[in-house]
Amino acid sequence: MNSRNPIRMLYVHAASIDTIAPAAVQVLRMCQAFSNLGINVTLAAAIGDEKRTEEEYRNAVEDRMGIRPSFGIVSYKVHTIFGRFKLLGGYFSVKSVIENLEPDVVFLRNIVFVPAAIKNGTPFIYESHNANMHNDSKIISEFWTRYIVRNSSSRLMKKFIAISDALERYWLDRGIPDEKLMAVHDGFDEKCFTEQLDKSEARRILGLPPDRKIVLYMGSLHADRDIENIIDMAEKRMDVLFLVIGGAEKEKQHYVDIVNLRGLENIEFWGYVKHKDAPIYLYAADILLMIWSRKVKTIEYCSPLKLFEYMAAGRIIVGHGFTTIREVLTHNQNAFLVDPDLPEDLFDKLTLALNLMPEEFGKKSRQLAFGKYSWDKRAKLIVDAALCDL
Repeated sequence: MNSRNPIRMLYVHAASIDTIAPAAVQVLRMCQAFSNLGINVTLAAAIGDEKRTEEEYRNAVEDRMGIRPSFGIVSYKVHTIFGRFKLLGGYFSVKSVIENLEPDVVFLRNIVFVPAAIKNGTPFIYESHNANMHNDSKIISEFWTRYIVRNSSSRLMKKFIAISDALERYWLDRGIPDEKLMAVHDGFDEKCFTEQLDKSEARRILGLPPDRKIVLYMGSLHADRDIENIIDMAEKRMDVLFLVIGGAEKEKQHYVDIVNLRGLENIEFWGYVKHKDAPIYLYAADILLMIWSRKVKTIEYCSPLKLFEYMAAGRIIVGHGFTTIREVLTHNQNAFLVDPDLPEDLFDKLTLALNLMPEEFGKKSRQLAFGKYSWDKRAKLIVDAALCDL
């Protein structure tokens, strides 16, 4: 890249930056990582509840993420068609943003916006997070799958990024050319985890007992996570304090009611915390739980953000060993990985971890995270592979 003429990248996000979904975290972190490499990045995000100035957007990002974004932020209006088809309605606005900003490359995560880049003759990078192009319609999903495969040989597509090896294999089988494909897992922000907080200090700050073993889960409380498994384990291990961080207030209250009904005092639901504050909670734990179920639609292809933040925290990880998790972690070397189809295996592995407390597992997973999975390293891999000829 010419330092005097940095590449101008437009990163398009289909939702508002105010959403608390992991997708928004990934988008914001990647925009900053690209910016750290000297790329002139502008994030285009859908207008949320109200349109704000760029400075107000920057303040909102800083408050939530703990970083002052060095990238530009613009918003676009999402038009609905009879109150539906929000993404399709956003197409025209995104096309207009591309025309106005004239970027050197557009980074896209949603297939509906790909035609906007193609019609403008703008090179683009497409990042896939799932095998399905539409979760609710097989016909629409197949239509867009054929569309992206048909256009993958175009000179305009610089790279097709899959967020796991399993997803890369899927798209290779569907017809994306091998030379256009690239598998890159998600990551974590090194700056948030560089200074590893001592467990006792983290507990002092959070008001947690210093000597009790603490098992922590951080993430969604959606029904497909089977959070009841944590409650069941808490009932079996009254000597352990279980902390559950995250989830909407309504979801949190649902599980609090269950816990109260069962009279359990060793499991607490603390609700949502800002992403910038997540590390201190992870540092306070002895063991970090990663649980999902096969009901999660993307489970065979996903690259969960919590995985890499858990690793960066340097604590013992116990979690379901789905295919893409095993692409990153190795059972009995840097984590305890559980058979997803054997419910009792989760409690057995947790018990093993509590008995053995192999602190070296946490050290190994942290070392792996910093060596391979930061957002900055991810952005560098993409830039070197996709933008070397711009």
